[in-house]
Amino acid sequence: MWGQNAQDRSVIPLLWQVSTASHGGTRVHDQLAAQYFTELPATCHAYDGSRLWFEEDGESTVPFFIFYNGLTPDCWLIKSSPYPRDRLLRDSLQRYYPETIPAVQRIAQHFDQAPIDAGIPLRTPLAPLDSAA
Repeated sequence: MWGQNAQDRSVIPLLWQVSTASHGGTRVHDQLAAQYFTELPATCHAYDGSRLWFEEDGESTVPFFIFYNGLTPDCWLIKSSPYPRDRLLRDSLQRYYPETIPAVQRIAQHFDQAPIDAGIPLRTPLAPLDSAA
């Protein structure tokens, strides 16, 4: 997923995936993480210096949910079409990372607003998450 640097308008990677035979995950750009992801509980990611990593086996649900409407099918490691945000991703967050739900919801609302402001319909509008599930 690509974005634009606010200072010099250069194109920068915001979110990318790494996969090897035995390990992988999703990395969020350090400036993006510093600006928006500081309220996420440490239980749902690993921080390594300037990098915010989400393990592919479950933690990657967090950035996939947040950036859902900005991801294209080539962004998905496991299959060629996106997981349904309103079912699989939401259910995974509620089951494995319930402590992240308030922060994930606020961050996702922010990133869903940009396409709306640009007049682009969302592929999947944000449905409320239930942190009590």
